[in-house]
Amino acid sequence: MVYVKLEDLTAQMEVTVFPKLFRNVKQLLAVNNVVVVDGNLEFYNENPLVVAKKIISAADYEPNYFLTLVDDAPLDRIKEICSRHRGKYTVRIRMRDGDWKTLGDDYTVDGNEELRKEFGKVLGAENVKRL
Repeated sequence: MVYVKLEDLTAQMEVTVFPKLFRNVKQLLAVNNVVVVDGNLEFYNENPLVVAKKIISAADYEPNYFLTLVDDAPLDRIKEICSRHRGKYTVRIRMRDGDWKTLGDDYTVDGNEELRKEFGKVLGAENVKRL
């Protein structure tokens, strides 16, 4: 297991990288190299740390859509919108119970403004993020 300290101009974060992942990404973990980490936030002795599941170069990052499901928005409606806007971007939904669900490859979407507007009509613009 490797512990890596990542930082930007505003903060630092400790990231735990397990050996299998580390072997695949060690060339990315260099000073002044910009990376994107996907993982789980955990707390150790009340200090936050991320357990990395995936690390990629920022240049290779494909933004995802993050949606928050509101009380009256049916998941089927979201899937219907996705099926009309097929593309390469992943859709992740925060469910009503607070858990996150990633829609599968059948629901990857394009990045156009019409998609964002349709999601916004169903969920409210404040519940649609592209990161």
